[in-house]
Amino acid sequence: MPRAPSLKKAPAAALSNDKPSPKKKAIQNPGLRKRQAAWRNQLRLWSIDSKFKHPPGTKTVATKAAKDDYHLNDEELQTLPYEKRPSGSWKPMILYAHNDLFNLARDKSIALETPLVIGKLKYLTMPGPAGTASVARIQNLRPPTTPQWLKDQRNPQPPPLKDTRYTPITAGDKPDPDLRTICWLPSDIPELISVGDACWLYCIQPSDIQDLAAASRWIHTGTVARRAVQLHGGFYAHYDHVSKCREQEEQRLHEKYAGLHVVNNRRGDFEFSAHVKAYQANIDHDWEMMHEVPGERDKLKRVAVLESGCLIGIRSEILRR
Repeated sequence: MPRAPSLKKAPAAALSNDKPSPKKKAIQNPGLRKRQAAWRNQLRLWSIDSKFKHPPGTKTVATKAAKDDYHLNDEELQTLPYEKRPSGSWKPMILYAHNDLFNLARDKSIALETPLVIGKLKYLTMPGPAGTASVARIQNLRPPTTPQWLKDQRNPQPPPLKDTRYTPITAGDKPDPDLRTICWLPSDIPELISVGDACWLYCIQPSDIQDLAAASRWIHTGTVARRAVQLHGGFYAHYDHVSKCREQEEQRLHEKYAGLHVVNNRRGDFEFSAHVKAYQANIDHDWEMMHEVPGERDKLKRVAVLESGCLIGIRSEILRR
């Protein structure tokens, strides 16, 4: 039987040595270089006046901030009047007027057809000159971020168990004061604390708030304060109990650091949780004082947490002699 002829493979196409032409980058702002050159050509230097002073009440900006916040260079700043003031070093401060900087940055933005950015604000529509009434849409390029402690404070997960019930002590030598005068929250302590915070603040045991800890890692301060006062037999009995605990704590510290030189030896070894530390580092004491009703603080009876010389939550530094 005759053999069938085999099919010959077609010769492979010769590889081309031609490299693909690179893609041209899209020009984001065509004509920008020409506009930059035209902008530089129209700049006129300010005639330096060593005695120049800004009018009283002028908002002034130092050189570094003028460059960083208004996006101006040295050549552009030389077109503006400035005032020299002592800076505490060998080199005096050079101060520009905010309105002059704003207007120059605005003119530059219009000339270059680029967005106007002042500090962290990007103008989506062009505003009028400084000092004139105008409306413009802006975008915050660096919006503030909410710290974790504040997120937890606003939306604790899982939510803490809250129980504000309290049966006042009316019998005995020291009945409770009017409940309306009791302040259940300690100063400088947030509404949410940890089990460790709660046990140290109110001199209780973890077993005393086992139900609260089972519900959430967050303990509601108002709830644990009422729980502690109830456990200790009333407002004044709780005061006595906490005072005794603080005296014992202070005595232990004296024994522990006997023979050592302790920096500020009235500080305890206890450390608050990270949440409480962050809260204390960020609360505005001045705001609280400004918004107090005169005379109201004297009327309130705050539930005792720190009724001794021991201060809260900062470990002492110890130096050996």
